Amino acid sequence: MFRRSIQLVFLLAPFLAGCIFEPPEECDNVRIIFHYCPEGTVCQTSEHIEQVHLLVFGQDNRLVQQKVVSLDACGTCGTGLNLAPGRYGLVAVGNAFENTVLDAPGTLEGLRLAHPAYLAGNPITTNDSLYLGRKDIVVPPFEILQDTVNFSSIHLAFKILVRGLHLLTTKASEPPVSIVLEGLFPLYTLQQKASGPPQSYYPAGTYYDSSGIFISRFNIFRGNDPDGIFLGLHDNEGNTLERVNMGQLMRQAGIDPDTVGDVTLPLEIVITGMDITIQVSNWETEELEALLH
Repeated sequence: MFRRSIQLVFLLAPFLAGCIFEPPEECDNVRIIFHYCPEGTVCQTSEHIEQVHLLVFGQDNRLVQQKVVSLDACGTCGTGLNLAPGRYGLVAVGNAFENTVLDAPGTLEGLRLAHPAYLAGNPITTNDSLYLGRKDIVVPPFEILQDTVNFSSIHLAFKILVRGLHLLTTKASEPPVSIVLEGLFPLYTLQQKASGPPQSYYPAGTYYDSSGIFISRFNIFRGNDPDGIFLGLHDNEGNTLERVNMGQLMRQAGIDPDTVGDVTLPLEIVITGMDITIQVSNWETEELEALLH
């Protein structure tokens, strides 16, 4: 009996570290591991997810606990919880930084992800590179529970390269163009996924005056209808220089937004005289460095 007790202490040591002399009700009795393992690849949790907002909902779907967990190049990324025996629903949101608000998180049904600018009635520039995981757990009495929350990407990442801007007149160092995406859903809910009244996004970017190049990187929610999204190139007076349908653009490139992996989709806008073309083009960082020198 004495030997079995010693073995049990060693088994539970990782969970009870720093808690051996504390009252049991103050010790973590639940261990949650975070996994992001894209299909066909090894787990890449901390390579893609820096921070997790973990929300714990009770059996009545009301929020009972929440915490923020930083993931630092961990082999096994996770956290501990102290929960009374019972049923719980876990919601984990990865990378909810300055471009994301967890709006109305008091209940599971009311939880939605939104850009703070949208809630304030201001223009939206981008979404964070968001990941979402859900898990239902049952916490037993007098036992340690370990379980895993698996993440999925809920964002699509884009990068846009605009060339030939030296052909457009503008003030020194001021970008002669801006990019607008029309028809994007501004909210993400657990029930409806991407939703809400369609909005326009205004991605920020960097203008390289000497090379006549503008570069923008931005994210949108997965679940948007690409046929309802339009990418527009505008001049400084707000005139539309070119406008294309994103659904048509993706189909021409053989891209299915419903199945595309966790990659950045490259778009290229080329201005040559009176002609402007917008296409999916796999420009790389090495090519960009050559253009800037």
